Amino acid sequence: PLVIILRDVLGYANNKSEVQFALNNDAVLINGQSINDESRPIGIFDILSFPDKREYYRVVPDEGGKLSLSEIDKRQADTRLGKIIRKQQVTGGDFQYTTHDGTNIRKDSGSLYNTGDSLVLETNSNQVVDHFPYTQGALTTVINGQHAGEVGRIEEIAVTLGSGANTVTIRKNGELFETIEDYLIVVDEEFMNPNGHLDMIEIEITEEDLSGQIEALVEEFDLSPEEISKIESTIDRLVEQKMEEHEVTATDEGTDTIKNILAAVLRKEYPQITE
Repeated sequence: PLVIILRDVLGYANNKSEVQFALNNDAVLINGQSINDESRPIGIFDILSFPDKREYYRVVPDEGGKLSLSEIDKRQADTRLGKIIRKQQVTGGDFQYTTHDGTNIRKDSGSLYNTGDSLVLETNSNQVVDHFPYTQGALTTVINGQHAGEVGRIEEIAVTLGSGANTVTIRKNGELFETIEDYLIVVDEEFMNPNGHLDMIEIEITEEDLSGQIEALVEEFDLSPEEISKIESTIDRLVEQKMEEHEVTATDEGTDTIKNILAAVLRKEYPQITE
């Protein structure tokens, strides 16, 4: 329940009264919506937002079928992931898709979504902004069972005749394991890193990348000369700290990820000068 998250996990409240006060003042949003019920359940891939604190979290699967919070930035909080669990044709020939969190989305008959696919939805409007098909080679996370919390690519989908669950073979770091279809949600690197660890970012940071991205951020946030000087004198230390926090390793994800890290650092360290 939400009260457990706020009181016992994040420590943002000492008791139910403080939780209810925060809810009444719209200090807490779930999937972009104000919540009045402190006992509201929190589900997989829900977005938990604290606008006043400029803090955002995504609910993600952890080992043993448990859920944990993954800190994200505001851009990432603008979308959420939904697995299609039901597809039905409705009056007029359109299709209605229901996702695992109960969201219903209506699309015309030309839509190519299927049960098991994942949709990326705008948090506030529920508009579809991306689509991840459930198919061989797709990146997927296990949300239940023995392999809960693991991430890998679909190697094979074995269809079971009758009422039995389909079996799926997953490849992770060269090793194979099996689980059932109902335990899977298709994702991409935006939601899960393919090495199976949450909140890990793999990048290669060069001096040229840093220089260019700092310049872009300066322009984006309209910083004063004094603020620029302060950032330039501390950015290496801040980025290093951010890398350590997220166990960053050196590969080649590119400058978009670098910009996201730097922006997150700026928002965290200099909230008074960022939007």
